[in-house]
Amino acid sequence: MARKVKIISALKTLRASEWWASKFGPIFGTVYASAIIFDIPFSNLIYFIFFLLIALAPGACFVSLINDLTDIEEDKRAGKRNRLENHSKLFAIILIFICLSIGMVVSLFLSKLSFALYFGAWVVFACYSIPPVRLKDRGGLGVLADALGAYVFPQLFAVSLLADWLLKELDFVWITVIGLWTFFLGLRGILSHQIADRENDRKSGIKTFALAYEKASVQKLVKRLIFPAELLVFGLIYVYTASLTAVWFLGFYVLLTLLTRRILEVEFV
Repeated sequence: MARKVKIISALKTLRASEWWASKFGPIFGTVYASAIIFDIPFSNLIYFIFFLLIALAPGACFVSLINDLTDIEEDKRAGKRNRLENHSKLFAIILIFICLSIGMVVSLFLSKLSFALYFGAWVVFACYSIPPVRLKDRGGLGVLADALGAYVFPQLFAVSLLADWLLKELDFVWITVIGLWTFFLGLRGILSHQIADRENDRKSGIKTFALAYEKASVQKLVKRLIFPAELLVFGLIYVYTASLTAVWFLGFYVLLTLLTRRILEVEFV
């Protein structure tokens, strides 16, 4: 029982429940769509997905750890719970070292382009959280950094890695469409988070983009510009893959979401 509690505590510290669905779900979707582009059966992706998980998980954990480690004082001022507040800095540093070590081993098996995209995500998030750069505290630069580090680089890395794995040439149009979609997806994600966390950021003194402007203005930016652009590029993904199966699955997902809202009264964001 004690061991189980420790494992659960570690997973909470690494925010595994937060980045699994919101970050890894879209990446898997991109991998499946890329398999259609490369004309590869999904059954051939089992070992690839296993390696992709090994590659991405330490990066996601690294992001969670450095973000919490550098936010301890700000979270105290805001009265906000920090996952590392009950752990020593040595504990966090050891976990960060483990993440970096795994990432370095993974890097040994990557091509130049895949390595650049993989390494880029780590660097961007280090700059996002760690002083004195700390882009998180620099308005629009923080928004761009989060979108690139959390969505664009990992997604493009997954496509590049799959091309390397299958010995295929990268489709420039495809990788451009994926890059644009994940960029708008990332902008919407971080701005929605900043809007929801405005009061905590105000108390802690973090100068986010959402605090620099009226809440209504940022919401309009997301609803009237960023989200429509995201939907448009997302539609291009379906046009480019030309997969009837994907359309059926999308329809099933929309139906399931509507039923969830109606039966469980879950509100859309």
